[in-house]
Amino acid sequence: MPDLILRRATKGDSESMAALVSERCALPGFRCLHSWQGEEQEELVAAFRSHDESEEHVHVVLFDGETMVGLAGAEFDRDLGCAWLHGPVVAAEAMEGAPALLAFLVANLPAGIHRWQVFLEAANGFTRELYSERGFEERDRRYLGYILDPGEKEGDSPFSGEVLEGRDHDTFFELLLALFPRPYWTRERMLSMQGESMELVVRHDGDELTGLAVVYVEPGTAVGEVQYLGVREGHRGKGLGRSLLGDGVAWLRGRGVSRIRLNAEAGAEDALHLYESLGFRHQFTGVSLRRVVEPPA
Repeated sequence: MPDLILRRATKGDSESMAALVSERCALPGFRCLHSWQGEEQEELVAAFRSHDESEEHVHVVLFDGETMVGLAGAEFDRDLGCAWLHGPVVAAEAMEGAPALLAFLVANLPAGIHRWQVFLEAANGFTRELYSERGFEERDRRYLGYILDPGEKEGDSPFSGEVLEGRDHDTFFELLLALFPRPYWTRERMLSMQGESMELVVRHDGDELTGLAVVYVEPGTAVGEVQYLGVREGHRGKGLGRSLLGDGVAWLRGRGVSRIRLNAEAGAEDALHLYESLGFRHQFTGVSLRRVVEPPA
């Protein structure tokens, strides 16, 4: 690769990065789902610019002369020691640069990161093989990505749901960890974002916290996510999931979000029926690969 140049990305690279992601990730055979899930190119530019100002993102780029032919990135959490990898996304003429791009990305992550995860379209055999050859283990489960477009079965009512208060912090995070043992965020980070880019919606039966929804607005975009939705065992089948999801959608719409995403495990028929009944449509089928290295004692 004598003419290929690797370097850290800068804010000035945002438009070229967005153009390359839009072109390559539109093809299921090359789609990385942490990089692209249907965003418009302008939204990607805004997201990359916001990432450049973040202390929790890093992107690296690959150039052939003055032409960008590849990029890779990661969002990381130092407290969790975890990184969620984006890409590599490479142009057709620069596929041989993907291994070096991935190695350069990992070398630019902070010390102390010992868990890596990537989320890929199941049809992306090239990148799945790239990670597998580097010690990443692919999980057996498949994940279905859903999206709710503007105007799909929306109500006109503003958000009026119940949000997490201080008296329930311990109970909320105990339930969250019981339902989702490896959350993306630490407790402290989620509480710091509550009411701003994130909301923590809850339900009670008397004094018992019976369900939760965590919704999030992607910085710099009009894209929202339902990151977690769960109901305590013994309280399922009562419509709480539908109610929590409706409140989460209302909160996101109130923040100006146009498209709302969520992921679910394939085979969770009740959940999939719920999402589809509320207007969510299937967008992709994903696989997750991860690598864990024991941190130094």
